[in-house]
Amino acid sequence: MNPSRLRTGVFFILTGSILLLNTTGVLGWSFWVDLVWLWPVLLIAIGVEKVLLATRVRQLAYISSLILILTVVWAWSSYARETRIEEPTFDFDADFTKAYPLDSTYTSLVADIDFGAGKLYIGSSSTELFNGEFYSRHGRPRVDLDQRRSRAMVEVRTDNMGEFHWPGKLGNRWKIGVTDRLPVRLNIDCGAAGLELNLSEIQLERLDLNCGASEIDLVIGIKNPRVDAYIDCGASNLNIKIPRGAGLRVHRDIAVSSFRSPGLELTKRGSYRETPAFDGAPIQINLDLEAGVSAFTVSYSNETAKPGSI
Repeated sequence: MNPSRLRTGVFFILTGSILLLNTTGVLGWSFWVDLVWLWPVLLIAIGVEKVLLATRVRQLAYISSLILILTVVWAWSSYARETRIEEPTFDFDADFTKAYPLDSTYTSLVADIDFGAGKLYIGSSSTELFNGEFYSRHGRPRVDLDQRRSRAMVEVRTDNMGEFHWPGKLGNRWKIGVTDRLPVRLNIDCGAAGLELNLSEIQLERLDLNCGASEIDLVIGIKNPRVDAYIDCGASNLNIKIPRGAGLRVHRDIAVSSFRSPGLELTKRGSYRETPAFDGAPIQINLDLEAGVSAFTVSYSNETAKPGSI
């Protein structure tokens, strides 16, 4: 077997093994946060192989496969070390904070969040329009407030989307609160990340989430009668909790995945699945999923949606 064929075989074995550990729950999908940043090693391994094949020590060209194996081992050890250190996940020393007060002229809020890689928490605020605590490895994020007629527009932008993130090192750590007094639309764009989106107290109208390989925990509450959630992600582990009694309609465009809905009865209707009596439910949740190799779980939270509860 020549070095090129061996390297290709090792690459597929490693990738398949990691995905198997992901889908069985042994290894979190956020492992890809560390591994994806090391993709240039593949080019280095190929280059080393080509150079050695042109020398008298051709047998050393097989080292390209060893380089790939050692890279995965290093990423694994870094991931395990970071996982052990970070407890709780969002306990960190912020180097920048920002807050905007509520204003009587606002009737709704749109929050546009461009995050990058790292870990992001979003919850509710009962006293402010928006507040955030930020730790960023490469400078402060840009946070701006604008108003279009009666709609408040908050934009948060990171300046380090293209920065290299060493495995085992902290990426961005942001903790954000948005008002629970107004209807809210959230637009979140991020790379490989760990996301905890506790939106149970928010009057969520719409969520647009675009992310890379991620661990995502999403909780939807009973504060709005209709919620539209559009999620486009890479290899991810997505856990969604919805209130009991809520109607759920799921559209899926997924390459390879596991989809579990313990406790929910979902009936196939054309291109989507939905819970019984969706049209008459006190809360209607439309969930549009588009993803690669991923694991999805939708289950009930401790809240219950009842007629007239909103």
